[in-house]
Amino acid sequence: MPEWKTRIRRVIFLIAIAYLGVVLLAALFQRRLLYFPTKLPLELAERTALVEGFVPWKTQAGETIGWKIPARGSPTGSVLIAHGNAGNALNRGYIAKPIHAAASFDVYVLEYPGYGARLGSPTMKSFRAAGEEAFRALPTNRPVYLVSESIGAGVVAHLAKT
Repeated sequence: MPEWKTRIRRVIFLIAIAYLGVVLLAALFQRRLLYFPTKLPLELAERTALVEGFVPWKTQAGETIGWKIPARGSPTGSVLIAHGNAGNALNRGYIAKPIHAAASFDVYVLEYPGYGARLGSPTMKSFRAAGEEAFRALPTNRPVYLVSESIGAGVVAHLAKT
């Protein structure tokens, strides 16, 4: 076989190996390519929340599942915000504050597992479970409104169907 054909085969073989390597790396690190959480120690998250006007939103067991801006006066409804992919719930003041200013609502921002100070791992399954847990933790004696952005739309759609 001529030498140039051997070289072409080697180049094709090396390109194929490099391609397979890239595909393998993408498969191994796909979660890091999908989710972009900003993690914070709980103490820092609580200080940041105080500055941003949020208070911790906790389950009956005492686990922080997000952040809340309490209504001024008697609340007439609750708003649950499922935020987007990057950052964390404390970065969503630009959504929560105008809603809070517009009506006498308690505004809750869900923190996904693996985001902010919340333990866990970010997956769509864990997001849906967190959404269900958050929805159950909301007051039941007034209307609940769901707001989402980006990846949070999946959480809100899941809640709407249940």
